[in-house]
Amino acid sequence: MAICRSLRARPLLKFFRAGKCRLALVMSCWWRGRFFFRIFAKVAVQSEIMSILLAIPDRKLTHLVAELQQQLPQVPIVVWPDVPDPDAISFAVVWRQPAGSLTPFKNLRALQSFGAGVDNILVDPQLPKLPLARIVDPDLTASMIQYLDTALGFYRYRFDEYINAQQTQRWHPRSRRQLKAVTVLGLGELGAAVAMHLSQQGWQVSGWSNSAKHIDGVNCYSGLAE
Repeated sequence: MAICRSLRARPLLKFFRAGKCRLALVMSCWWRGRFFFRIFAKVAVQSEIMSILLAIPDRKLTHLVAELQQQLPQVPIVVWPDVPDPDAISFAVVWRQPAGSLTPFKNLRALQSFGAGVDNILVDPQLPKLPLARIVDPDLTASMIQYLDTALGFYRYRFDEYINAQQTQRWHPRSRRQLKAVTVLGLGELGAAVAMHLSQQGWQVSGWSNSAKHIDGVNCYSGLAE
């Protein structure tokens, strides 16, 4: 059994149900100054132990490896680029991996993004054509909405000008900026939630995405022609 939300969910679920290893994996992340991950997984091995690759450059992975090893004591966890046996890798958690870095792993069967997005993964021209899952987490969505509420309020109520006024020791009250319209570029999991929230807050919201979307209260556009 696999528990995930995937860009291509059916083939990923099919892989886990039909493979020699059955994996139940739930990943959640939220922003509290930096990313923390909680990973709860259980593996039932029928004939062989798979290995999990962490292809996440420029990040300290000590805590993540320890959490995985605690939940998956029988499964080798390998951190790229120190991979002693590439043929043993069948599952990879990736984020901003160097182009072509996954090509040596001939037995790789599925990919998991280390974050909510996948753009930095798909830019790899040599990315294997495999099921790719990404994190969908309500805490991450809520944090993004709160962050953008703060950013819009900061600009709308001229906090940028008040900071400068404080530094020059000049006080000059100003009315708020008359902002009414907001455009969201990208209407995926996070973008759609942000657009819907801003619409509910009274903003005139437009949104653009590669593929056509429909969101109540949002003027949606798609494709290069729009």
